[in-house]
Amino acid sequence: MRFVPLLALGVLLVGCSSGGASTAGASTGTASETTITPQAIAALMGVPMYPGATAPDDKTMPPSTSPTGEHRVNLALTTKDSPEKVLAFFKKELPKFQSGPINGGLQAIGMSENNAQVIIQITKGGDGTNIQYRAILAK
Repeated sequence: MRFVPLLALGVLLVGCSSGGASTAGASTGTASETTITPQAIAALMGVPMYPGATAPDDKTMPPSTSPTGEHRVNLALTTKDSPEKVLAFFKKELPKFQSGPINGGLQAIGMSENNAQVIIQITKGGDGTNIQYRAILAK
């Protein structure tokens, strides 16, 4: 069932829109422009979105396939909450994930309910906190 994540992605894709920061994703750059919502990416990863966080328009990337065939997904969010509050949320919602400090920030790492390898990095930035999700989806 190697194509299940891609099939799910196909179902989650929506037509290109000029939606706000909380719903718009980055385009694929193809002639038939499409976007994928941050909510759809989080669902594909099998992890929750941080409540009230927004996705900057230029930071949500559509899934990609690496040269080795891995399906990769990235999602960037921002919130006004502190990094500590964000990490506490992920500790509660993802109790099997390991969490702690890393290089100027915090992180949670583990396998999601969708068998995706997920890293969530949390750093202080500007007027708030940046939340960067990275995942390798199960084949």
